[in-house]
Amino acid sequence: MTVAASSAGLTSTLEPTPERYRGTFVPIMGEHEWVWPAAELAALRLGRRLGVRLPASQPHRWALAHVVPVAGRGFDVEHWEFESDGLEGYDHDPGAVRLRHATASDEAELLAVLREWNLPPARFRHSWDTVGPR
Repeated sequence: MTVAASSAGLTSTLEPTPERYRGTFVPIMGEHEWVWPAAELAALRLGRRLGVRLPASQPHRWALAHVVPVAGRGFDVEHWEFESDGLEGYDHDPGAVRLRHATASDEAELLAVLREWNLPPARFRHSWDTVGPR
């Protein structure tokens, strides 16, 4: 159904809202958001850590999630929050708080954890591209 509106001789058409957007402010994630980008998947398979910065509970804190491959066990997924001042230099923040932790035995379980935490794989970067202290 298309609705036409006219104002001062200008005509625009309004398409109905697609079902996936109706009643939400954020689009519902489709299946393509839950596929690892090739470079990040290769890094995980080679044993490299991936990370993503997340919104923190307070402005002076930083929150990060990391996926850490563990040989023979699968993957550890951790969500940490740090004092932003404590990230300077080489000392880890003594006030660091681990908010969540999960272990996935394979890539399918890893995707299930990320879905549960609402962290699409495409948001993750190699840990040296993130601000994480680890």
